[in-house]
Amino acid sequence: MPQIVSNFLGHVQLLAAPILEMIPNAALAAMLITVGIKLAHPKEFIHTFQIGKEQLAIFLVTIFFTLFEDLLVGIAAGIVLKIIIHLFNGTPLSSMFKAPTLVSFEGDNYLVEIDKAAIFTNYLGVKSKLDAIPPGFNVTIDLKKTKLVDHSVMENLEHFKHDYESHDNSTVKIIGLDDHKPLSSHPLSSRKAK
Repeated sequence: MPQIVSNFLGHVQLLAAPILEMIPNAALAAMLITVGIKLAHPKEFIHTFQIGKEQLAIFLVTIFFTLFEDLLVGIAAGIVLKIIIHLFNGTPLSSMFKAPTLVSFEGDNYLVEIDKAAIFTNYLGVKSKLDAIPPGFNVTIDLKKTKLVDHSVMENLEHFKHDYESHDNSTVKIIGLDDHKPLSSHPLSSRKAK
C-alpha cells in the first residue's frame, strides 16, 4: 500500500509541476502590478515634483526605461541621470563616490564635517562614520564646505537625527546650509551652494 501511495504522489507531482511553477510568477506579477498602480498614482508624481524638478525627471526616466526595456535598465538609467545632474550642479568627480568626512570629538560633543558633496553615491561612507558615534553625545553635522547636498542625504540625515535623539541625552544639529540654495520649497530638497 505505501508503494501505491508513493507512486500516486509521484505522478501528481509530475503532472502538477507546470502549474506549481506558475504560482511564483503569478504572485510576482500581482505584486508588481500592485506596486505599479501605487507608483502611477498622480499623487506620487505631484509629491516627487514637490521634492524637486530633478527628482521628477529621474522618476520619469526610470519609469520610461522600466516599461520599455527592463527593471534593471530603468534603475540604471535613473542612477546615471542622477549622477549627471549632480555633476551639472557642481559635484566634483573626486567626491562622487567618497565624501571627505572629518569626525572630531571634544568633551560631550562630536563634530562631523562633510566636504565637497554629500550625495547618494557617497553617503555610505558618511553613514558608517555617523553609526560609529556612541549614543549620549551632542552631534553637530556641518555641511558648510559642501557644494551639493542631495535629497536622499537630507532625508537620511533627518532619519539619523530622529533615531539618534531617541537615546537619552543625545542631540543632533545639522548646520552649514545657510549658504546653500534649496532646489525646491520641500524641506528636504537638494541644496546647492550659492
